[in-house]
Amino acid sequence: MKKWTLIFGALVIGPPLLAEAKPAPNLAYQNYGRGAELSAKKKWPEALEKFQAAIDLNPAYIDAYIEWARASVMAGHRREGLEKLAAALPLARNPADAERLSREQMSLADIFYTNETFQRYQNGLNYLSLERAGSAVDALEKALQTEPDNVAVLYAYGRALQAEERKKEALSAFERAFALSEANRELRMDLAEALLAANPERALKLLAPILEPLSERVAWLHAQGLASLKKSKEAVEFLRLA
Repeated sequence: MKKWTLIFGALVIGPPLLAEAKPAPNLAYQNYGRGAELSAKKKWPEALEKFQAAIDLNPAYIDAYIEWARASVMAGHRREGLEKLAAALPLARNPADAERLSREQMSLADIFYTNETFQRYQNGLNYLSLERAGSAVDALEKALQTEPDNVAVLYAYGRALQAEERKKEALSAFERAFALSEANRELRMDLAEALLAANPERALKLLAPILEPLSERVAWLHAQGLASLKKSKEAVEFLRLA
């Protein structure tokens, strides 16, 4: 008798539980909408709570991830915002969603919070163009003091260090920048090139997602990586077919 009671109970209790789960997408949308309203009023902490509630209810809600990241960056927490977008990438259900997430990551990575930081960054770029790498390093280090997670500044800093032949420090700067914005194609190539001698396997892995469409520089870097692994024949054949 107890056995049948349990089975009967499961049959009775089951449908209401399933019925309660169905409105989750609607609740997710409601939280998302409320988050958008709060963002419009620049109430970032409250908006973040609502966007997170939407994500909790619908873990594949790409729009909620994007708005969470935007609110986080506007609240002054760039790293957290970029990490949120990176976490959403594996959940993208189609190439269009993946592309949206990548574009958003690149956009938020380069936002400047202050004119002072932007001016220091511009000074660094100007010094680089004048081949004054030491002055560029100084200017970009000052920019990083105020915005340590700005990918544009980190990337330029790595290039300036590279121009000064400070290879280990340049690699570190590239790694920091890439961890925040894997969607940046140029940064990916520079990081791969910096790794060719010490870690050709990782360099090739970095290049793999951008082999199509194949650019001349990516082809050259890929061939160099193969050659570093003593696969010269494969490198020559790759360049022949490129």
